[in-house]
Amino acid sequence: MVWTAEEKTAYQKEYRQANKVHIAYRKKEYYDKHREQILEKKSDWGKIKIGCECGCYVRRDYLSKHMKSVKHSKNVPN
Repeated sequence: MVWTAEEKTAYQKEYRQANKVHIAYRKKEYYDKHREQILEKKSDWGKIKIGCECGCYVRRDYLSKHMKSVKHSKNVPN
């Protein structure tokens, strides 16, 4: 059976609604089984420093907040 994009999207939405409890259970089981690796990757991801276009180096997890800061808006070349 060949589905159009709209049909596939509708099916996936319907499936998620019908199997909400089962999907949540599978996610929880996966998280419990791989908790240490997930937390390790999360902590490593935020520690990486990135060079911003304004010339500052900021942590990856702080980049969104930095982009809204006065320091960034002053240092960005127009």
